[in-house]
Amino acid sequence: MEHSGRTWVLLDRVRSTSDYLREEIEAGRLGEAVVLARGQTAGRGRHGRTWLSPGGGLYLTVSVPAIPDVQPVLHAVAGGLAVVDCLRDELGIDAGLKWPNDVLVRDRKICGLLAEMLPRGVQTFVLLGLGVNVAAVSPDQSLEYEPTSIAEELDGQPGPTPEALARRIVERLDRKLAGLAEQGGEALLQRWRARASTLGRRVRVRLPRGELIGEAVDIRDDFALLVATDSGIEAVEVGDCLHLERP
Repeated sequence: MEHSGRTWVLLDRVRSTSDYLREEIEAGRLGEAVVLARGQTAGRGRHGRTWLSPGGGLYLTVSVPAIPDVQPVLHAVAGGLAVVDCLRDELGIDAGLKWPNDVLVRDRKICGLLAEMLPRGVQTFVLLGLGVNVAAVSPDQSLEYEPTSIAEELDGQPGPTPEALARRIVERLDRKLAGLAEQGGEALLQRWRARASTLGRRVRVRLPRGELIGEAVDIRDDFALLVATDSGIEAVEVGDCLHLERP
């Protein structure tokens, strides 16, 4: 089906919405599209990690044309902000952004995002995959961040269906990407700072060379995290960030 000039595909179950959309674009069957699934059997997170996908969640991947002269990471920043603003403004859920790509509520994870580049001839797409816990989820002490869900945060009040939530998020994403194309990344990064739960927190960042512990003080224009340590400010471009203090 078509919606706002983009093809929407609704699947009951799929291995991975990102893998499905990548294959469809590479085969020339889809371009700008959203793939939405009620469940995934092999969902993926960062660094190839498994993303658990129980029934009742929102699992989608949207393909957007890469904006010329804009760093790819800023497309993912727009995606995270679209989720947080939707949860806060429409549902009253006090969500915040953890660097680089998680959405937390009271330091509990409600959403994760994954951005991948897909060159396709003269056009490069960014595949933005996200999973949102909509229905109640079981506690999992093996995770660094205990999960929460929209159902839990609304405490029994009715919430949107995954399909309705997907449309609200994608509409906000489109507006943020339009602003990014017109104005550049400065305003978007300022908005991220305002919604960040990481900044001002003591963090541990896992790097290929070891661990870095300090206070997360800011982000650079390229979205690197600036961490104040005993030896000075260090910029982290890629790493796993863990909050060491509860809000």
